[in-house]
Amino acid sequence: MKQSEILSELIEEIILTHSKDYDWSKDHGIPGFCAITGKDGAGYSFSSNASKLLAQLAQRFFENRKNTCVKLELHAYSKLLRQSFVDVLSNVQDDESIKDITDIIPMLKSNIETRVKNTAVKFTHLTPTKLSFPEGYNKLDFGSVVIYQFSDWVTNTNLKMGGSSDWKNIIFKGSHVEPDIEQIHADLTSNHQDIDETPYNISTLLQDFQKPYDKVIELEIEGYEIELSRKLGRLVSKTAVDSINLAFASDENVFNRNMIRYERQPVIFESTISIHKDRLHNSIKNHYREDPLEPGIDFTKYCDSIGQIVSSLVKGGDDSKLSQRWATSLDWFAEGCRERDDALAITKMATALDILAHASKYQPIVDMLSNLLNIQKNTLVFTNNSKEQELDLSKAVKKIYNDSRSKFVHGSLVDRLESYNNERIIAFSLARRALIEAAIRLKTYSGSPDDSKAFRTM
Repeated sequence: MKQSEILSELIEEIILTHSKDYDWSKDHGIPGFCAITGKDGAGYSFSSNASKLLAQLAQRFFENRKNTCVKLELHAYSKLLRQSFVDVLSNVQDDESIKDITDIIPMLKSNIETRVKNTAVKFTHLTPTKLSFPEGYNKLDFGSVVIYQFSDWVTNTNLKMGGSSDWKNIIFKGSHVEPDIEQIHADLTSNHQDIDETPYNISTLLQDFQKPYDKVIELEIEGYEIELSRKLGRLVSKTAVDSINLAFASDENVFNRNMIRYERQPVIFESTISIHKDRLHNSIKNHYREDPLEPGIDFTKYCDSIGQIVSSLVKGGDDSKLSQRWATSLDWFAEGCRERDDALAITKMATALDILAHASKYQPIVDMLSNLLNIQKNTLVFTNNSKEQELDLSKAVKKIYNDSRSKFVHGSLVDRLESYNNERIIAFSLARRALIEAAIRLKTYSGSPDDSKAFRTM
């Protein structure tokens, strides 16, 4: 159906359901009983059929929005359309200038976009994180993203809640004040209303928000509806932290040490108890190691490259496509490093290479790695004290992609006790080196941002 036909049916449905003779008990499905108040003061409820028509109209409008418009997701757009529809309907019912249903569509779209713009103010997002800074650094600045010690952020921020900076003194003095529990609960459960700006409430809220993490990520985002802005903030923050892990990952353990809050937390300490002949056998494992962070690369040059990537992610648009591809690949790789199970880890790391090369087969990944690592396809990349275990680049990629990942995903390998440690080591090494080199080369890349296979030849 055309937009005008859907809108016409929707108006007829609203008029029908709000007539005195309409029996709501005969409505099929679950109606929206929460009435939306229009500008005329009347309340409008949506039957299941009206909600279905509204969803169709939202889909059509949403698909035809300009790229220059404020960015938001369909479900948020649908909520705004519901209110805009009620406002426009209450205004046009007695408007004699409206000759045709098509006259209402521009009014409706304009009303929605005005509402969208009102939600898209500039936000500075804060994300607590566990992160070990390299020696000599007290903050990491990626341009759009800055990572501080929490205490340094408190010292340097110009934030004046309620026109006062007294909340800082409370944090630094460590004063214990009974918080206003009801107010804090309201602050945390609200969408984005202003909070009660008393020094005690501010200090308590920030300390509870930060604990037990000692770093905070700050980034500024503009041009997005608030919920999508928060989502982007979390994704970019995760990319920033995992890109640091990538530089310092002598092994996968660093990805379990450093992560943003609200992500899946790894097992740090493990204790198991078994019984044999009425005796307890206890095994204790500590999976956390404070290894020194040594990048082994030019960290300043690498940070410049990451800064360009995260800035591109925040800005969005067509020019950010390769940055998005790199960040998505990094996300799969990082989550593979956090997996305890070899099969899951290899699947995610091999998928990271698949995404970076836009491959779907192992040979394009070989081509990309040969280019990024500046080695031949027959160069030896793995040996394990046995000639039979030696693998060149081509055979190594085939082993982790065809012989491992594909068979895991398609169900050919289901023995949970079989070890794939060698394959995991290979996947980790190749993917990590490829991601680092891809980030550095992307900084000076001058080709088309639409070339999804650019990393193969970059």
